[in-house]
Amino acid sequence: MRKISGYILLFFSVLFLAVFCKLEGKKSGNHSMSLKKNPPDTTLFQQALNEYLATLDSADQSFYNQIYEPKGMNSFWFSDLNRAAAHIDTLNKVISASSDHGIRPEYFDIKSVVDYTAVLDFKKPDYAQLAVAEIMLTDVYFKYCRGMKFGFINPLKLYPKDYFIQIQQPDSAFVNSIFSNPDSLRVYLDHVVPKNKEYISLQQEMQKLRLLKDSVFPSIPLLPPGKTIMAGKEHTSVPLVARRLMLTGELPYTPKVDSVYRTFNDTLLVALNKFRTKYNLLIDKEIGNGTLAALNRSFDSQYWVVAANLERLRWKPLNDISRKYVHVNVANMTLQALKGDTLVQTMKVVVGKPPKNKTPLLYGKMYEVVLNPTWTVPNSIIINEISRRMRNDPSYLGRNRMKVYRNRMEVSEWSVPWDSLSNRYQPYVIVQDSGSNNSLGRLKFNFSNPHNVYLHDTNNKSAFKLHYRGLSHGCVRVEKPLELAFFCLHDVDSTNSSEVRENNILQDRIRHSIGLRAKTSEGKTALSKGQGLKKLKRVELKPGVTVLLDYHTCFTGKDGDVQFCNDHYKMDSVLVGKLKRLE
Repeated sequence: MRKISGYILLFFSVLFLAVFCKLEGKKSGNHSMSLKKNPPDTTLFQQALNEYLATLDSADQSFYNQIYEPKGMNSFWFSDLNRAAAHIDTLNKVISASSDHGIRPEYFDIKSVVDYTAVLDFKKPDYAQLAVAEIMLTDVYFKYCRGMKFGFINPLKLYPKDYFIQIQQPDSAFVNSIFSNPDSLRVYLDHVVPKNKEYISLQQEMQKLRLLKDSVFPSIPLLPPGKTIMAGKEHTSVPLVARRLMLTGELPYTPKVDSVYRTFNDTLLVALNKFRTKYNLLIDKEIGNGTLAALNRSFDSQYWVVAANLERLRWKPLNDISRKYVHVNVANMTLQALKGDTLVQTMKVVVGKPPKNKTPLLYGKMYEVVLNPTWTVPNSIIINEISRRMRNDPSYLGRNRMKVYRNRMEVSEWSVPWDSLSNRYQPYVIVQDSGSNNSLGRLKFNFSNPHNVYLHDTNNKSAFKLHYRGLSHGCVRVEKPLELAFFCLHDVDSTNSSEVRENNILQDRIRHSIGLRAKTSEGKTALSKGQGLKKLKRVELKPGVTVLLDYHTCFTGKDGDVQFCNDHYKMDSVLVGKLKRLE
């Protein structure tokens, strides 16, 4: 962000104090702008602005010249002195409400700017002071507009090892638009604020948490390891759980909480499961330490979780998202298939296991679906897992239909010195044959990215029954691969019988190719006549489907209610810390 250099600020702070004291000595004692109808002398202002910009470093000079050179170095804020006070007041009010977006107003230092401009005398303007005020106001205004439109923090710098989605940045067109007309200031300040439903819902959740931020409730003691509170049982913590749920409205208030909720009754269970749904906790008929830990989280910490996710919503991928796209929330371990704003499918996914195998956050275009894929085992798995397995179980590769190659020639697994494999020495390639036992299952979804990450089916369906699914080596296993494949196919005009027929045949060819029966009459007929009997190896996707692997620990669910999930990759704390220390 463009900043006024320290020594210049010090100089003008002294100058400000001198002007302030002089004005204090006058009878009026008025700190408001003394305005006149005539604009300031443009020549003197241009000279003062150029002199001031010359004191800044080259990067700042270049930035401010980009704004002011198209204006002939004329003032944006003070060209009409009759309206300047109103413009500054508008900016002040908007900045003062930035906490509605999870950004502390102190970040902008708007009070210092307003105080500085309040003592300017326009009857006898000091153009050096006017130039400083001009840049101070521009700096605050641009900070706000850029942050609201593109984010206040660059995720690529914040998460250099995890975040690889190139995001939009302000360009000259954006700068020129927000500085085109001071009379449209309010319009620009409103225009840069995100207005999608999810952003607004998170803002509303933030408002609720703000009201509760200072609420104090007794901490609920954790249970001994392995212990739970069973439904229908008495426990000293049950009234504490009830009090906590009353604070956030899952449970109606009663002053007789200690007597009404001595036992873990059905009413409390219903309320507790509402809380668990909101926080994506396991729904059951017991109270364990996971639930108690979530209940004990302070409202202030939850407030900052929402603030972090509002910031994430301000990060926008540089490349356009196709109308039809796939969004994987790695934090919540779910996949959504969308057409525009319409949710078409939701399914569970298995993502990378932290800390070593986290799924990277990526953007790409899905360009093909591979049927009955083989699996080339990554080097890291060969070195760290298969070599150990082979030392203890020499039949492991054969049992799992894996073959070993060296220099593109198949070799016996018995010839491999498994004890000697390391990052320095690993000349072998291991490939698992296609089929129902293949680790990638029957379908693999390739999308463009530099990390060789893809979506895929799996031969281990039981993982989708687990509540926590951070289990993979980094790629994303999908619960309903066939439904996802059909979603990714070219859209069909339902009124065009020929298109519908061809699409049905293609879907049944895919089913047939992976060992499933045809379902549509068109597909059955085509297959019975010998059409398309040759199994497909891949289906090319044109024009392609955007895939976005992102990370949100606060989001809206299917019913529009705000939900939270655990921060499995520990990415919230870094972002929250940065938001609290913005400068």
